[in-house]
Amino acid sequence: MNGPQQGRVLPPVVKWLALACAVFLIALVHWQPTVDGMPLNEAELSRSMDQLKTAESGRFYLWLSADCVFALLYTVLFTWLLRWRAAGASDVWGFVGRFLSWFTALAVLFDLSENAILWTAASTAASEVSPWLSYLVHLKWSPAIVVALYCASEALFRAWPRDAPRS
Repeated sequence: MNGPQQGRVLPPVVKWLALACAVFLIALVHWQPTVDGMPLNEAELSRSMDQLKTAESGRFYLWLSADCVFALLYTVLFTWLLRWRAAGASDVWGFVGRFLSWFTALAVLFDLSENAILWTAASTAASEVSPWLSYLVHLKWSPAIVVALYCASEALFRAWPRDAPRS
């Protein structure tokens, strides 16, 4: 590998952070709360929060709390991975990686805003949820997409054979 991280190994703390993110993601996907008997991922954009039953509310708030912790963990992981990939690179990939690490650090606000809207709507039994929620649901996946595209693009660029300089 000809990249800036040649010979560098991920620290154990990052591996544990990645493992924690994977466990949180699996738990959040398989432990979806319900709103009026409908899974949250289907109900959050189509149902009002005044239909949240009392028996469902405890699990709902606990799930939102766990999702906030997960959002913070994956933000730290993605930001660190981008900075690690960009470290030592003096070319445009280093600049792009550092810039995108700031984007992923700020993008946690999409996920946290979505959770705040859902929390507020549920606690006030709102009959109408914010129109911004549908955008936030899609934008919260942007850090994962950014990291994947950056790593794939950089790997392809560095692996691509270049012509020798002509003299």
